[in-house]
Amino acid sequence: MRFKIKKTLKEIINDIVQYHFNIKFVRSIMPMRFWERTGRINRLHRLFRNKKLTKIKFNKQVKGKKILFLRMRHVPRHLTLEVALAAKLVSKGSECVFVSCSSILPMCNAWDIRDLNPGETCNYCSNNNVYFSDNFPFNMIFLGDYVTSMEVNVIKNKYNSLRIDDLKSFKVNDIDLGDELYLSLAKFLFRGNVPETPINLKYARDFAISAEIIVTGLLRIFEKEKPEIVILNSGHIFWFGIAHKILRILNIKTVSYDETNIAVTKLTWTFDDTNPCVDYNWTNHWEREKEKNLEAKDFEKINELI
Repeated sequence: MRFKIKKTLKEIINDIVQYHFNIKFVRSIMPMRFWERTGRINRLHRLFRNKKLTKIKFNKQVKGKKILFLRMRHVPRHLTLEVALAAKLVSKGSECVFVSCSSILPMCNAWDIRDLNPGETCNYCSNNNVYFSDNFPFNMIFLGDYVTSMEVNVIKNKYNSLRIDDLKSFKVNDIDLGDELYLSLAKFLFRGNVPETPINLKYARDFAISAEIIVTGLLRIFEKEKPEIVILNSGHIFWFGIAHKILRILNIKTVSYDETNIAVTKLTWTFDDTNPCVDYNWTNHWEREKEKNLEAKDFEKINELI
């Protein structure tokens, strides 16, 4: 006898709200605060238009350029920076296009092993990207529009026999993604080394499937859009690392960025147009600091961070 698990009232309401959000006409006539209160979109969207960049200079070379922003997960502070940066670039005569992830991926770097409801996380990202596409003055294109459902099904069946160690030398279209995929899996599982268990194998295969979908879609997007500059967060870890490798091979100018811990009261950012911006060499800093004895308050700060 099979027992069907009934949905809770909250899940039923969520499904109903999501259904109506997916209808463009309904989405457009409902006030923004309704979608914020129901958790469909981020409440900070109203503020993004008013954000301005300070202490950043643009050279004349950006004028008239085709610039792509890769939106690979919905992090409000990253989107705030990207919107402000895109608005400034457009004012300088550039064309800015946003490229968004799609729910066709079985794995994402917006969640980890602790996330019991990855589908909800995926919906949240998708909702915000759809709302962004409807309401912000920038073109947005979606990864899912560049890979067919038939291709996705073929890719899903390719990796049934993949082992975890295969990720270390994993290639798609002769693009070596091994270092990115294995480290992404380890990060997802909060492990230094990944033992081969049934659940870990499932996640490894999901990463492999997603990687091929990402490579397939991004190659087509770059071929169609022909960007002169691409801007993306980090330059490492799954989506970001795969994209950065492709862009280097295609010789497309790539700018990666990430937030810094320099300013306590004001968010600041670092940019790098040569390497992934997180590839910072800390050797000299460590050599200067490693012999210093930590005080009790220092240990407290370290424990708090951990």
